[in-house]
Parts: sequence; structure tokens; C-alpha cells
Amino acid sequence: MNMKNNKLFLLLSGFLLLSIFTLTAQTSRKDMVGITPVVSDEMDLPTAIKSVLENKTRQMVTSHGMADLSERFVLVPNITVLTKDVTATAPPMFALTVDISFFVLDAVEGVIVNEITYPIKAVDRLEDKAFIQAINKINPRSDEVRLFIDGSKRRILEYYKSHLSAIIKQAQSMAAQGNYEDALSRLSSIPEIIEGYDAVGNAISSIYGQYLNREAEMLINEAKSKIAVRNYSEAMEALAKVDPESDRFKAATDLVAKVKASIDAKEQAAIATQVKRYEERREDALRIHDDKVALTKQYIDAARDVGVAQAQNQKPTVIQVVNNWFKAKFR
Repeated sequence: MNMKNNKLFLLLSGFLLLSIFTLTAQTSRKDMVGITPVVSDEMDLPTAIKSVLENKTRQMVTSHGMADLSERFVLVPNITVLTKDVTATAPPMFALTVDISFFVLDAVEGVIVNEITYPIKAVDRLEDKAFIQAINKINPRSDEVRLFIDGSKRRILEYYKSHLSAIIKQAQSMAAQGNYEDALSRLSSIPEIIEGYDAVGNAISSIYGQYLNREAEMLINEAKSKIAVRNYSEAMEALAKVDPESDRFKAATDLVAKVKASIDAKEQAAIATQVKRYEERREDALRIHDDKVALTKQYIDAARDVGVAQAQNQKPTVIQVVNNWFKAKFR
């Protein structure tokens, strides 16, 4: 093969691999179901052991195509010590027999969706290392774990399918009260693979539009307050953050034009960078606006980012719910 053909072969191979990767990523995202791994603070174990257990729990989720963030469904581990003996050897060894269990929990209802238990024996000179050895005997990529996660996924999908209308109505109610982030978080947890997801996408687009309008109004008001004290640089910074898809974008554009017309050349030079950034965003928005498919996808992706960020913010609340459930079940 000559050099020219070799380069062409490498280029085509790279393109093919990129296409396969992109297709796989798109498919996995559509099929993805969220489960948050949570090790309860109520578990009476040293921090080092909890850290290993948390890592193993997260691997069980992520190794089988599951997202590791959900505001409702969590994967909670527990270790039950059945026997703990010190051997009469030299040096003495800690011999453990434990049950390591994993519970997929509906944190809102306090209902166990699925569970699996591993009876494990471990021996080590140090007690903590014996616990860690026991945890590490669990293979998160094993067929057993795959079947457990797949079964959990099916049950979670059944939940979303049967509660789809109710979840959308809850989100719309939250939005009506101005709780746009919570509404988007609730909707973003719904897997795209669910039958009837178009209704979810429509609700996300509508609520995200309301969210953008609120944020835009706040930014415009901030800009006006800065303009009042002739702080044009910070005013332009605020206006540059107004999303082009907001209904208030024209008002922001008019305000930019008004400022530019009312200040002298020196002041215009001082805000040139911010004005340029604003105009670039406006041009990008106008290009995308004509492509309705791209616009809808952009809306849903951006709304999902807001929802995921909100779910992350709510994680301390989810952890507290898990702690309460764990205390009631195991203490």
C-alpha cells in the first residue's frame, strides 16, 4: 500500500471509528436510566471501608450503562457481619463472614425496587483490610450484577411508564410556582427510551423557555441598575448572558443599542469586548433558530443540564432520606 492510500485508509478508519463511537454514545444516552449510589452515614464502619464500598457501588451502576445521578432512585449497600473471629495463628488473623447487600430504593416512597446479597468470607491480618477484601470480591461487571442492574432498570422503566402523566403534571405545577429548576430536574430524570417521551420533551421545552425568561428578566434588571450608575462594562456582561432563545432577548438587544448610542467613543471602546460577545451570540442564535430540529435538541440538552445540576444540589436531601430509611431498616 503506497503512502497516499495508507493515509486515506487511516482517515477512513478514523472516521468509521468516530461514527461508531458517536452512534454508541447517542444510543446509550437514550437508553440511560439514573440510579444514584449512596452509602448511608448510618452505616457503622470506618471511612476507608465506606470509601471502598461507595466506589464498588458506583461501579455497579456505571459499568452497566446507568447514569449515576437520580433524584428518586438510589443504590444503597449494607454489610451485615455474621461472624468475626480472631484465629489462633501467628500472627493472628481476622476471619469474617459477611453478607454484602445492595438495595435499589425508591427514595421518595421508601420502597425497595430490587435487591441482591453476596455471602462472602475474608481473612486478613488487619480487620479493616478483611472488610475491604470482602468488598473487592464483588465483580461489578459480572453476569450476576448485570442481571441485577438490568432487572432494576426494567422495574424503574415500568415506574416511569405508569407515572408519566403524573410526573409531567407535577413538573408543570412546580413551574407554575416558579420552581423551574426542580421541575426540570423531575423531567430530566425520565429516560428518553420511555414510550410517549415526546410529551416529556414538549414539557421540558415549555418549562425551560419560562426558566430562560425569568433569568433574562433578572439579567436585564441587573444591567439597568448598572447603567444607572454608568457602569457600562458590568451592564454589558449581564446582557451578554441573556439567552438568545429567551423572549426577552429583543429587549436586551434594544438595551445594548441604547447604551451604545448614549455613550462617547472612550466608553464604547471600554465595552467593546462585551458587545462583541453579545453580537456573536446573537448571530449564532439567528443561525440555529431556522433549524427547528437542532433548536429543540439544544433546548432539551440545555434544560437537562439545568435539571442535572439541580439534582446534584438536591443530593444532600436524598442522602438524608437514605439515612432515615437505613436507620429504620437496620438499626
